Amino acid sequence: MFLAFFLGMLAFHGWGATVGWKNANLPGNEFRQTQTAITAYFVQRDNDFSLAYPTPVLGKPWSVPFEFPLYQWTVVGVSNVTGLDLVPAGRLVSALCFYLTLPAVWLLLRRMGLARPLRWFVLAVVVSCPLHIFYARAFLIEMMALLFGVWFLWAYVEGVERRSKALIVLANLMGIGAGLVKVTTFMLYLMPALGWTLWWYVRLWREHGFGHPREWGSWTLWAGLAVVLPFGATLGWLEYADYVKSLNPVGMDLMSAKMHTYNFGTWETRTSAETWAAHWNIQVTNIAGAAVLFATLLVGLIAWGRWTRWALAAAFFFVAVQVLFPVLYAWHEYYFVANTTLLMVAIGLVLVQLWESSTMKAGRAWAICLVVIGLQVSLYLNGLYATQVVGSAGGDTVTDTLNLVTAADDVIVVAGEDWASMTPYYARRKAWMLRSKTERSWDQIEAAMGELVGETVGALLLRGDQRHNGELVSRVSTRFGLEGTPSIRWDEVDIYLRPERYAKAAAGIGLIRAWGASVSGSISGDEVAPDGQTFFADLPVNIREPFEVCEPRPVRFK
Repeated sequence: MFLAFFLGMLAFHGWGATVGWKNANLPGNEFRQTQTAITAYFVQRDNDFSLAYPTPVLGKPWSVPFEFPLYQWTVVGVSNVTGLDLVPAGRLVSALCFYLTLPAVWLLLRRMGLARPLRWFVLAVVVSCPLHIFYARAFLIEMMALLFGVWFLWAYVEGVERRSKALIVLANLMGIGAGLVKVTTFMLYLMPALGWTLWWYVRLWREHGFGHPREWGSWTLWAGLAVVLPFGATLGWLEYADYVKSLNPVGMDLMSAKMHTYNFGTWETRTSAETWAAHWNIQVTNIAGAAVLFATLLVGLIAWGRWTRWALAAAFFFVAVQVLFPVLYAWHEYYFVANTTLLMVAIGLVLVQLWESSTMKAGRAWAICLVVIGLQVSLYLNGLYATQVVGSAGGDTVTDTLNLVTAADDVIVVAGEDWASMTPYYARRKAWMLRSKTERSWDQIEAAMGELVGETVGALLLRGDQRHNGELVSRVSTRFGLEGTPSIRWDEVDIYLRPERYAKAAAGIGLIRAWGASVSGSISGDEVAPDGQTFFADLPVNIREPFEVCEPRPVRFK
């Protein structure tokens, strides 16, 4: 019965994870997903598997590494081997990582002593979480980091307690993976590992006091052996990543020392009602609704039992990591991928006590649990599902235009979009994006322009208030030979082109105008193609795609 219930919920999760699978857009913190995706795109395009991997959004040199690129390399490898496009390949890798995490959760539940049938129920609760469904198909490192983190915890506990060399090796491998892919996830799962270690020490003290130094030393040695390589690899990578960032005039501000306050927060952010309101909002809209949390609390109070301490411990670590990284969790809902599993396990452990209660009949236990799971399913269908199901080819008319009017190896300069990777990723162009509040930092701007010597800047894009940044226009257009007045305009966006790209723009002038833009006289003059025709090969990918089933392929488009 419990196994069948889990399989049913797993099938529901699989269905939800594939909603919008073929859409090329990346819903769910598109800023971060496109940053990951643009790295994978240029790794594949240029066959660049260097450690200083490309994330070409902050100018040259194009690398500003944060995580070790294991996820991106894996996605490119899957794409190359299977022929899948990068987006479905990225979603496939994320989904597989989530499903491969479930056996580790199962083993941890067995380690706690939970009966086999009830383990299936707890796993059913885990896969019912809307956030787990939504981000199991995201182009993000989160699920891979979760995979490594949970397997590290199990291998650490089992390996140290059993003095197993094989499991210590596994703990090191999983710890290295977690630390390199996402250090904040590794730090989270180090917390329960430390808790288990302290419990061993307490047990040893109660049994022997301090009279067995060899035993104390043995526990410490085995625990140390399980984490020494992950610690070393993580610290080594952070030092190398900082070195690479220091080579970029803009990347200096993203080095670890400069990001410390942002990453770890301050006392003010930890005690801010606004911060915790943001955490709570993500919790009740994406993870488990208020009704589910209230029902779980009520069941926990009524059916208080032997699993309560484990549930409280899991819930404690779920909250503790939010205290450690208050700003990251408040601003990025995808960070909850790392600790949501702990909360789901806590809810599952509370609910399984209904079946162990001497006063609760099995039918009533099932009724209560089905209501809770039903609320989770409803939360997904009425929330994140709507975000998934609305798909597109990705990008917008601006990115389609940039793709149409610039060459594949051109660099685009962007101001007014911070360093959000959406525009360069969907336009498939390398970019120098001016981060917010640096659009008039002329020393930094001159240094960044100096790095672009030898590159062809195809366009300058200004959005919003930056359209009135005349000094920036003058400096960039003079340095890179762009037109001094806007070549293509929308209400909120101006694009300045280099004259060598007028012919490409003129060839697609019909499309550009159809996308709501006005064009300068330099483009709308004699270079316009006869009868407004555009060569089919010059069209953006999303325009060409519907015609690719035609034989023979179209040559011109009007």
